[in-house]
Amino acid sequence: MVRKSFQKGTLDSRKTERGTVHYLKYRLRDSRGKWTNKTEMLPDFESPKKLKDYVAKRMDEVNDYNNNPRLQPIESNKSLTVAEFRKTLWKSYVQNKKYKPSTLYAYENQLDLYVEPVIGSSLLKYLGPRDMTDLLDKARGTGIGDKTLLNLYRLLCRFFSVAVAYGEMAKLPLVAELHRPSWSPKEKPVLEPEQIAKVLANIPDKHIPVCAVIAMLGLRIGEALAIKWNRLDLDKRILTVDQAFSRGVLTTPKTKSSFRRIYLPEPLVIILSWHRQHCVFTEGDDFVFCGQDGSALNHDSLRRTVLYKAMDKAGIQREKFNHGFHIFRHSAITMLYRLTGDLKRAQGFARHSRISTTADTYVHSDPVESESTEMVAASISSTDLLSERGICGTIAVQESELVQ
Repeated sequence: MVRKSFQKGTLDSRKTERGTVHYLKYRLRDSRGKWTNKTEMLPDFESPKKLKDYVAKRMDEVNDYNNNPRLQPIESNKSLTVAEFRKTLWKSYVQNKKYKPSTLYAYENQLDLYVEPVIGSSLLKYLGPRDMTDLLDKARGTGIGDKTLLNLYRLLCRFFSVAVAYGEMAKLPLVAELHRPSWSPKEKPVLEPEQIAKVLANIPDKHIPVCAVIAMLGLRIGEALAIKWNRLDLDKRILTVDQAFSRGVLTTPKTKSSFRRIYLPEPLVIILSWHRQHCVFTEGDDFVFCGQDGSALNHDSLRRTVLYKAMDKAGIQREKFNHGFHIFRHSAITMLYRLTGDLKRAQGFARHSRISTTADTYVHSDPVESESTEMVAASISSTDLLSERGICGTIAVQESELVQ
């Protein structure tokens, strides 16, 4: 006679960053009478009583199975819901990958807006292609752009690939033929040199240096705001780019190719020398562009209170998401390409990992005669713009070269 099972199970509670996680341990018997130890993670409960009631009910199911091993097996390790997976195994995964703060922010934002509201309570093991179609259709219905929808698709592929790797899903519920959104890269808008000159003419004196650095060197705003005096050698005219702000966190630049030493053109050396003479914080570890307390400038505040006002005064028609500080970078890359016709050189200047990024997104290849380009380039870094402010006299325009 087979011995009856009257297990009560063992509850193992562990404290984690997201709170207490409960695990239920028990033994399961197969049709041959062989016992196997099992552990399953339990859902969150509002009270200890509800947790106790759930464990009792669950162990009744286990005991029924153990006492009738020829019955259809119950799920001995219940699948997580999408929300539970996100808070546990997915969180562990992204922490291990050490993504940039900006990447983490984008992931969390998309999961909050488009994923959890639709499938957050769904069990991973039951998700299929139709669920993905429904999710992507609802996201598209909110009016998001094609590029954002493609990024969401890529996130879902990564998210569910991790679930498959952990054994929470049998296979990926996404099918490229059915779900991958179509998207073609579009050229980003740029400012012509005379437009940049008008914008700079309306920038307050104290913020001219940071804007000039971005406009002349094509730096990302996070890279520019992270510059410290010990990374800047005005005598040798060298700037070392090895730090960047990402969502307010000081970290490394966006890609490996972004780590560079950049040769500073003479106009920029003069501007930065003037800036240092008027700057209170000039120690090696101080930020070059800082507030009254020495802390780095805030990107969002600088854009709203300085750049947008200058653009409006200059008569620039701003477009949403297209006229932040990054437009200086787009314009610098495009101007260099127009001047040289060398796509590889433009890629090096932009510090892009792939030349396709430079060609497809940043470079505007409309032909412009070199004489006109030199004239408008001169208007960015010289003329009366700086001399009227007492920064320097007439500055000769020199092309910024990269130190290989």
